[in-house]
Order: sequence, then structure tokens, then C-alpha cells
Amino acid sequence: MPLNLILRLINGLVTLYFAPSLYRTYRNTQRRFYLYWGLGYLFYGINIIIRLFTPEGIEISLGGMIAFFFVMLGFVFMVVGVGELIDKTKLMLASTLIIFLPALQYVFGTE
Repeated sequence: MPLNLILRLINGLVTLYFAPSLYRTYRNTQRRFYLYWGLGYLFYGINIIIRLFTPEGIEISLGGMIAFFFVMLGFVFMVVGVGELIDKTKLMLASTLIIFLPALQYVFGTE
């Protein structure tokens, strides 16, 4: 197994490790920031693990599309978590969806 794949696997596992910790912190504090960031870390970690098994190249494979969906979902949750900290959750959600939906349409709309 090449070093690159080993380091990606470690990156994915460390990212996934933080998701339950953030959820436990949310349960103790009831601050939604931790819930949003926990979900963001979960989806981003899934993205990293999926990318281990997808071929890299010009063409977008089904695995690449799924990985893209998870990375964008993780991004949305992390940005919404920041919005929760500054009391602008709805604004941050709307602004990330403005970015997310056209990007999603572009990736899934290509043949």
C-alpha cells in the first residue's frame, strides 16, 4: 500500500474520530455549533474514505460524485456551525446553499 493511501486513511480516520467527540460535547452543552461541526467532520471523513477507493483522473466516476456530495455537505455544515456562533445561522445556510446547489448541478449534470 503506497504511503499516500496510508496517509489518506489516517486522515479519514482522525476526521471521523472527532465527529462523536463533537456530538458528545453538543449533548453536554446543548450548543448547536458542536452538532453542526460534528456532522461536518462526519461527512468530510466519509468523503476522504470514499476517495481512497475511487480512481483519480479526468472522468468523474460514481464514487467521485458521491465523494463530492459528502465534501460539499460537510462544508455546508461547518459553515452553518460558524453561522451559529455569530448568530447568523440562516444567512450562512442560505449563502452556502447558493454555492452548493450550482456546484452539485455541475458535477451531476456532466456526462
